[in-house]
Amino acid sequence: EDVDLDKAPPDVKETINAMLRTNRLPKDKYDAPMTAAQEVGWYADEAEKKKKSRFQYHLSLSEEAKFAEAYTLKHPGEFLYAGQSSGKFFKM
Repeated sequence: EDVDLDKAPPDVKETINAMLRTNRLPKDKYDAPMTAAQEVGWYADEAEKKKKSRFQYHLSLSEEAKFAEAYTLKHPGEFLYAGQSSGKFFKM
């Protein structure tokens, strides 16, 4: 944090505050990256928050698989087009 020196001349205040700012991290000193090297890790915190664990890959179902799953939940024991040429439902 900047030091307030009441009786010091403005150039001394500026120099002292500049020296104190050198201990800060670049993200605390600047609003945007100042070098190409800083650009690499500047937004790493946001990327880390969005990053999924390597074990969080959930399978997504196709429209056909969603239909089949919904059908089997609504009609347990029934099979759609099971060996029927007419396309009617078949009960076990």
